[in-house]
Amino acid sequence: MISTNSTYILEKLSKEISYRVQRCEEVWNEGEPLKKFTEFKAFIFSIGNAMDLVRVHLFKDFPPKGRYKYFKDLFDRDKKNLSEEFEKYLKEKITGQKVPSGIIKAFNRIRSIFFDEKYKGFCRKKLEEKDFHLWKIYNSLKHTSVVEKSHIIASFTNDIIGTSGDIMIEIFFGKNLYELHFPGKPVAPEGVKPEDFGYSSENQTLIWIRSLGQKIIEFLESLKELLKLHSTKPHSST
Repeated sequence: MISTNSTYILEKLSKEISYRVQRCEEVWNEGEPLKKFTEFKAFIFSIGNAMDLVRVHLFKDFPPKGRYKYFKDLFDRDKKNLSEEFEKYLKEKITGQKVPSGIIKAFNRIRSIFFDEKYKGFCRKKLEEKDFHLWKIYNSLKHTSVVEKSHIIASFTNDIIGTSGDIMIEIFFGKNLYELHFPGKPVAPEGVKPEDFGYSSENQTLIWIRSLGQKIIEFLESLKELLKLHSTKPHSST
């Protein structure tokens, strides 16, 4: 059965994420490194925790794969699609002609954000790169990872405009330590303005935080609107 207080929960989670984005904007403007590290972690925790709470409270009678209920329970083993069991659960438990399909689409969009989008980490010991998804970053920050100041002064690829380093996350994978560097402001040769090449002069990590926060809030809002159309199917008598 879908939780009867789902609207309240979703609104509360949206407000918390919005607050965390606002706090990041404030401390990024202050420029104090320790405050940035703290608020960055709090922001990542807020979006990951929101996903776990959606799973636990809104779909509480969907059986977990292990001892505890987690957001990742709703997907197949490779996190490429919603699990067949969860799709079946939605179609059996939720009324409304387009509501189950709408929820499936919403979850597939959010799945892509957490599991498909990749962030490169570099291992100095092995001199290799490895891709990490957002859910791995969230879980690593909960248990083992440390947020530090990025030591990258400027990074250029094939463009005249580069980026400075902003913050760095250290992530353990097996026995190896990988560094994930998040970009700061654009860097350009003397006399060159990033704005002339279509680049924002803002801190790139802060832009990413705003964008990611908005995507999560839109997901929560879409769930809220879909669940308003839902009424629990009556149990058949036996």
